[in-house]
Amino acid sequence: MSVDIPSVGDLVKVKPGILDPDGLLVSNEDHKGRYLDHNIPEILSIAGWQGKVIDVRSQKDGTTAIDIEWDSQTLQNIPKQAIEACEKDGLSWKEMCLYPEDVDIIKY
Repeated sequence: MSVDIPSVGDLVKVKPGILDPDGLLVSNEDHKGRYLDHNIPEILSIAGWQGKVIDVRSQKDGTTAIDIEWDSQTLQNIPKQAIEACEKDGLSWKEMCLYPEDVDIIKY
């Protein structure tokens, strides 16, 4: 199956089933806002988040990474706990790096 590689400036929407690759924020009340290890299955879903591609990069392993700057609607809906956790750990919550297979290009 061929994956369309977005270009800088393309608008994209995160596909269903895609989870936060950076923070692994768990979604239950006991652990909200805390980063945990990779063994925790309940991490923040980012399905439906939308934004503009600001960079497309080839990785050392041959994969392509895309940097996405989230749109205003997505930014307004990011959970407060996720923002606080990102800021605490020095991560950006206004943009994210994903793979082309994680998103659909929005065509108007």
